[in-house]
Amino acid sequence: MTRTQSISVGPERGQCLLPRVLCLLLAMAGCGTTTPGGPSDAAPHPGDDGGTPGADGSAAADGGVAHLAVGASQNLLALDSCQVTPAQLPNVPAGTYTIRLDSSTLSKGSVPTSPPAPSFDNYVVVHLPIPAGDPQQDHRFFMLNGVGASYSVTLAEPGTIEVMFVDSDSVANSGQATVTLTPGDLTVTVDAVANVLRWQEGCNSSPATMDVSARGYSVTLLQSSLSSGSGSEDDFVILRLPSEVPQDDYRYVMLNGVEASHTFTALTGGTLRAWFISAGTGDSGEASLGVSAP
Repeated sequence: MTRTQSISVGPERGQCLLPRVLCLLLAMAGCGTTTPGGPSDAAPHPGDDGGTPGADGSAAADGGVAHLAVGASQNLLALDSCQVTPAQLPNVPAGTYTIRLDSSTLSKGSVPTSPPAPSFDNYVVVHLPIPAGDPQQDHRFFMLNGVGASYSVTLAEPGTIEVMFVDSDSVANSGQATVTLTPGDLTVTVDAVANVLRWQEGCNSSPATMDVSARGYSVTLLQSSLSSGSGSEDDFVILRLPSEVPQDDYRYVMLNGVEASHTFTALTGGTLRAWFISAGTGDSGEASLGVSAP
């Protein structure tokens, strides 16, 4: 289930600012006002997912902050139940490394332009073997967005690093990405079909959702009690942004750590989707996202 709450600044969206008697007359005539829970002004999402729209993000469009709750049980992407086979860098020794998206031809197929255009999706999800209490545990999962993107990590103990593509399904997916780990010159290939985390086709997950109008937004991880169990603090969420342009290295992004934020533009409006991501079951807690004008 998705729990949402919208907070606006100033008059509420749809609030009648005319004298009270005239407002009542307009309401009786069925015009001039909108009611809570009524149709959103966001454009239909033409994307690749078909999820269920949730809260209206009009508070953000009006200059306030719209809040979106992400629950570990309600809005979960769990690797062990989503039929995903990640590409692997096995038995990486303890030490400090830089992991980098070295090249990519990844594609989720096409975007629903007129006519449909090929999609270029240069991003991967990384899962690190980080134990509970580790200083970098808010990056147990993170993303590399764009060719050349990198992240430096220190592994306290040996383990296997997993890397995968993400999409709603595997229909029409194509291409591969090369991810490197240095020092050691380790390389792994991520395939858009063989190594895809399919949040709709694979595990039928239920994202937390918010409809947004056509404009710019900033989304921030305001607070989190998310945990994958055993004392882990997993302060991160993965987002599917309302983007249907042919090339977007940030169609999916992750917010890692409380106060992490990302700015995006919804060119035609659409639906913002959010999940907690985990390796398995035993997850708990929730996170609060704030969506506002940048």
